[in-house]
Amino acid sequence: MADCEEENDGTFLIAEVDGKAIGFLFGYIDEKDDSNFELGDADDLYVSEGYVKQEYRKHGIYTALNKAFETAYKDYNIRKIYRFTLCSNTTMQSWLAKQGYQPVRLLYEKWL
Repeated sequence: MADCEEENDGTFLIAEVDGKAIGFLFGYIDEKDDSNFELGDADDLYVSEGYVKQEYRKHGIYTALNKAFETAYKDYNIRKIYRFTLCSNTTMQSWLAKQGYQPVRLLYEKWL
């Protein structure tokens, strides 16, 4: 993560209680390339990983991490923020919808 943070203007945020990590959020700038036919000339912001320990959930910690993350990039030329979650993670899907995110793609896998 350190290399990605340095090379891609990444940000790693940690939430702490009494000096102990209870959650984190990591993301970076994903520069637009010619393989993508979407509109706009700006870069995309990709939220790669995030987590809050079970006993600290439902207290706004992940929301605070996310707001701090978005604030860190407010002066960048960002077109959109994107992130992935599992189809089975309905809690995250609900949270994303409340934050204004919309599902735009489906990923299909076949295990061999």
